[in-house]
Amino acid sequence: MDALHIDFEATGGVIDFNKKSSGFRTTVQNAMVHMGQKSGSSVLFPALGSNLHSMGLQGDFGRVQSFTKALQLLRAGLLEFSHDYDEAPHSDKIKKLDLTLGQWQDGYAEVQVQAESHAGEQSENYFQI
Repeated sequence: MDALHIDFEATGGVIDFNKKSSGFRTTVQNAMVHMGQKSGSSVLFPALGSNLHSMGLQGDFGRVQSFTKALQLLRAGLLEFSHDYDEAPHSDKIKKLDLTLGQWQDGYAEVQVQAESHAGEQSENYFQI
């Protein structure tokens, strides 16, 4: 599957209209969009999205432990969504996914996203909240 390239190294994610992504990179991009999209906001995939941003706005992440627990729940949801809805070939689906809290500051968190496909391809990205 081909898709527009999203640069997640930039703050907030930037779509690069001059590049395309394909294969496992597209699968990982889909997972990262799932992380950042508001839960229930997709007409095509109502199960898509997370509530990380709303939880942050409500003050639910006052402690690192709360945020880390939310990441682990999100990880499980991302794997389930990827396997149930992603139309990628089996070799490009996510076999292993780790979400690790990198930086933690007042009002800011950086999450390291490490993924491995069934074919052994690896990807590492950063997601800022």
